Formats: sequence, structure tokens, C-alpha cells
Amino acid sequence: MDPRLDLQARWMSVGSADIHDGNGCHNAGRQAALGAITGGDVRLLIVFCANTPDPAAVLAGIAEVAAGVPLIGCSSIAAIDSSGPRWNGVVVTALGGPGLSAATGVGRDAAAGLSAAGAAAAAGATELAEHGHRVWCCSPMARF
Repeated sequence: MDPRLDLQARWMSVGSADIHDGNGCHNAGRQAALGAITGGDVRLLIVFCANTPDPAAVLAGIAEVAAGVPLIGCSSIAAIDSSGPRWNGVVVTALGGPGLSAATGVGRDAAAGLSAAGAAAAAGATELAEHGHRVWCCSPMARF
């Protein structure tokens, strides 16, 4: 069977961790990523940070576990996982498996050139393998 058609091999899971102080950001990112990555062939991480004093440390912790995996996300007042709202912590959703691919891009200075910023953000999609279906997510306010 073509692995792109084997839906059983694709997976999605969620991991989360609380941040109790500013020094725990790195470890929270690492623990949330470890909890989220439950299968092989990780293709995309979606990260939400709630009231995180050091998002760079969160990202460094995630990178220890999943270096080079495309990542999107944002900060928020709460991050929600299966236990409900997490007011001070990190939630990571991981997607993976054969036949799934992801790429990210960023467009900057939209006020100076909206079309150029949009083209720059979408440029990452040209790196994707050809599949029968595509989804493009765009966040106009992303700063994370």
C-alpha cells in the first residue's frame, strides 16, 4: 500500500507542562515536546505558551527534543489541553507520519508591502512534497 494512503500510520498527540517560575521555561518546553512526540517521523509542532516569561527558553527546550521540525504557535492568556485551561505553561501538539509534510514561512513589514510580505510567508509552501490535499494556515498577527 502507498504510505501516503495509510491513515493509520499518521498520528497527532498533545503534551503539556506547567511553568512555575521564569527558570522553568526551558524545561517546560522540553517536557511538553517530549509528551507530544509519541510517534516517529514528526512533521509539525504547534506550540501555545500561556503567560510564559521567557518564550525563547521554551523554544530552546523544544529544539532539544525536535531540532529542525517546523514549528508554528503563539502566546496566549491560556493554553488548553485535555485537562482544561493551563494558565502558566506550554502546550505542544505534534503531527507526524508518512505522507504528511509541513513547511513554515514568515512575511515581514506588511505595512510597507502587503503583497511582498504575503509572498514571503507563502514561499515555504513551495518546499512541500506534492500531495493530493494541502492546507495553508496564515496568522496575520504572529510574533512568536
